[in-house]
Order: sequence, then C-alpha cells, then structure tokens
Amino acid sequence: MKVLVLGGNGATGYHAVRQLLANHAKVTAIVRHPARLHSLENRGDLEIVTAGILEMDDDRLSEVLRSADAVVCCLGHNLTWKGIWGKPRYLVTDAVRRIHESIQKMDTRPSIKLVLMNSTACLNADAREKRKTGEQIVMFILRLLLPPQRDNEGAVRYLKGAVGGDPNFGWLMVRPDTLVNEEAVTGYSVYPSPIRSPVFHPGKTSRINVGNFIMRLLCENELWEKWKYQMPVIYNDVQL
Repeated sequence: MKVLVLGGNGATGYHAVRQLLANHAKVTAIVRHPARLHSLENRGDLEIVTAGILEMDDDRLSEVLRSADAVVCCLGHNLTWKGIWGKPRYLVTDAVRRIHESIQKMDTRPSIKLVLMNSTACLNADAREKRKTGEQIVMFILRLLLPPQRDNEGAVRYLKGAVGGDPNFGWLMVRPDTLVNEEAVTGYSVYPSPIRSPVFHPGKTSRINVGNFIMRLLCENELWEKWKYQMPVIYNDVQL
C-alpha cells in the first residue's frame, strides 16, 4: 500500500507515519518542515516532499496522487497567534478540496481512500448528533473566535456535500477527544458518536492511539468497510 500523508511532521501525523511504515506501507509525506521525519528516512520506504500542500505544483501533486492508494490528512493549526488567526485560515478544508479536485481532473481517475483527522467538537448531522444548550453557547463562541473550529467544520461540510458517497473517493473522519501524549499504544475504543460531552466532560485520546487507528483503517479492509463515510470517535480506555 502507498499512502500520502499530509501533516506527517505533526504531533499526531508523525505517529501515523511511523506505524504505517512499521506495517510495510510505502509513505510519501508532504511537509513544510521535515526535520522530525529525518529519523525515519533510513527505512527506504519513506519519501519526504518539502512543500506546502496549498502551494504545491499541480503536476507534482497529480504525480504523487497517481501512485497513492490512500491519503491521510493530519493537518492542523499551530497553537500560536499566527497559526490560529493567520493565513491560511482554511488549511484543512482547502487541502481536502485540493486533493479531491486534483483527482477529479485526472484522465484516468484512481480509486483512493482518505482518512481525515478531525475533532469531537464537530458534529455528525447524519448521526443526528445534537448539543445541549450550554454546549451550543460555548461552541458558538469558539466558532466565532477561533478560525480552526470553522476550518474543521468546513472540512466536514465539504466531504459530506461535495464528495458524498463517491465510490472512487472513500473517506472517513477520525474524531479524537482531548489529545494527550503517550509513549506506547494502549487500549482504546471507537464509537459512532461521542459518549462524553466534548465541552463539559471531555475524554482523552492519545496521539499514538490515533496513529494506530489510522494505520489499522488502511491496513485492515474489514475495519475500513465498517467505518467508511462515517465519523468514528476514539477514546482511550483508561481515562485519568
């Protein structure tokens, strides 16, 4: 399997890259700052492309996509003033749109899978998820003040609206709750919808567990078919 990873130098994306390589996938990582991935380069099945996905040359992006079986998007906004309020404000949405549109323009359109890391702060309307009044107020404020929340919601709308159930562009959105760092994969559980309030009673999800789940989705066909076109929520089994 050949996997294109966006955001592979990030705190969660790095774990996805590492675990995909450990399971014999060939990985191409498009990253602006590749330093964190240099320790993995000696494997030979990792190609690092130093570029920004939104500025990348069309021909080069098409070339990479033609050889890919799947795309993993772990892009996010840095927790700095520029990262949260600066441009690009719709990094995730625009990256997903560019991937989809690039594939649509190809003469011979490949069949591809997309795994997008999202958040429990985004609802799955198809699953009739709703927020209580207090949660609605908090999320309204977050959406108003924080562009990353609007970006994540925009990615949801794009995949559900513009892509839908495209049989040649299978997708799903993995929704962790509060992300934490752990050294090793631990027990975790996956649900169709949140079982905790992401605002008033959030759970914890280790980044390495998210990377493990992403790897399994792409390497285990039965698991992929179970969650395709859905927004599964992942929690650590032990909540401290």
